[in-house]
Amino acid sequence: MTHSVALAGSPQDIRRTVEAWLFDHGFASAPQSGSALTFVRRRRPAWSRIAAWALALPTVGSSLLLLLLRRTETVVCVIEPALSGARVHLSGAVPEELVGALRAGLIESVAPQALAPDTRAVPALRPLPPPAGEESTEVAGRRPGPAAQPRAYLIVPDWGPSVLVTGGGVMGRQPRAADGRLTVVVPDPDRRVSKEHADFGMDSSGFWITDRGSTNGTRITTVDGSITTCVAGRRHYVEVGQRVSLGNRRSFTVRPGTGED
Repeated sequence: MTHSVALAGSPQDIRRTVEAWLFDHGFASAPQSGSALTFVRRRRPAWSRIAAWALALPTVGSSLLLLLLRRTETVVCVIEPALSGARVHLSGAVPEELVGALRAGLIESVAPQALAPDTRAVPALRPLPPPAGEESTEVAGRRPGPAAQPRAYLIVPDWGPSVLVTGGGVMGRQPRAADGRLTVVVPDPDRRVSKEHADFGMDSSGFWITDRGSTNGTRITTVDGSITTCVAGRRHYVEVGQRVSLGNRRSFTVRPGTGED
């Protein structure tokens, strides 16, 4: 089934928004074919259905049973520039949750031949990266400011004990750091987290993280549930209590450290 939707904003930002939603719902990128973006998600059927298939094995056949157990879902996304933004075509096993999100006001469903400017207010999309050589920062939910910040932070991961941060460091499956910087090893046998996934640190504006061009990206989830996808090479500030996702596999929460004022 194919869905055509319209969204205000640049095609690059719209692509990142769609990718972030799919990554956060278990999809992974597949090799790109032309202008089409392909995402796949492997799903296992319920045990009750597996048992029913097993009982029918003499009739169904072992090869067909194995095929059913290896079911994958594929979503193909094509983004076409338009005067008011871009038209997004989604086809394949498009999740009902995504269709519901499109119809809930985040983006508006339109007919394939009837794209018109959308005058409704839409959420602001993430800006494009700044020109090379310009320093830029972004904060999920606020702007950097001179407000008093903790003297240390805690990275509270979902894979192990907390890590005290008092300076800079790098995290990933096999991180390497020079000049005594902190290294945080992120275990991930599925390799959705890159070897050197992101840099992190703290300054007078707070705790920050910078994606190092990882394969599956870095996302920040605020306390109200909104998601910011990090731009590679850009410093993003993370508020206390917000969650950072690495490659849609591992995540950690930022908390004040022992050196808080």
